[in-house]
Amino acid sequence: MYRTRSFSPILIVLIFSIVAAIASGIAVYYYSVGKNEVEKKKISEELENLKKDYEKLKVENEQLKDSSSQAEKSNTYTNEKDGYSINYPAGWFVTKDSEGVILTNFKYPQEGGTELNGNQTKIVINLKNNPQKMTPKTWALNTIGEETTVLKKEELKIASKDAYKVKTEGLGVTTSVFVAKTSTKMLEIINYGDDSEFSNILESLKFI
Repeated sequence: MYRTRSFSPILIVLIFSIVAAIASGIAVYYYSVGKNEVEKKKISEELENLKKDYEKLKVENEQLKDSSSQAEKSNTYTNEKDGYSINYPAGWFVTKDSEGVILTNFKYPQEGGTELNGNQTKIVINLKNNPQKMTPKTWALNTIGEETTVLKKEELKIASKDAYKVKTEGLGVTTSVFVAKTSTKMLEIINYGDDSEFSNILESLKFI
């Protein structure tokens, strides 16, 4: 006769305890690994955001340095009567005569006539009445002579105002900008000769 083998209750409890401990250990391990992965991902995202913030601050710092450098290299002309201010490079001259306000990179007027030489620049600024309430584009087209060749033209915004820019060739190359200060006032800014500084000067225009 065979005797049926039976397990001691204490042994069964011990086996279940060991299995439970192993299962708990496995669960804790996978939980820890999963938690570490989440934290790793979170840290990685934070580092990426910090990197983006650093790059943004770096660009802004460079822009501030450029603005500061530009400010140090320029002077400001303010016309309280006509209500505007504009920057011009250090070393330039400001003159007022019958033509209007004149900015030049040489002492004006110069001996030997009015013809510009080499890289000389002459910018004439005038605020004119516009009773017909013309747009800058219409004003420009009415100002340009028929014998003038148009090289480039564009509509733009200057000091948050509607403006029209046209580059022409007649007796010489001229870049003209017409800005609608108000519906009845048009600011003319005309560049004769070298126009390498013209864009920076236009960007500095403010109405007061």
